[in-house]
Amino acid sequence: MNWSALKAGIVNKVQAYIAPKIFGGSGAKSPVGGVGSDSPDMAFMLEDMKIKQIGGDILIESRVKNVHGDN
Repeated sequence: MNWSALKAGIVNKVQAYIAPKIFGGSGAKSPVGGVGSDSPDMAFMLEDMKIKQIGGDILIESRVKNVHGDN
């Protein structure tokens, strides 16, 4: 659903939390599924990034930059 929302152009801001834990593995979940981008040039770009530490976690907050024209 996150990928569909990005493609529809209805996402203005994203927040990503990073915990001091690594799970890894081939079955590890990604916050954004879907088909993804074919190349870095087609990726969704973020701007105006803010980084905060909240307890032991890190919050990354950014606006989504409209670089595709269709989102």
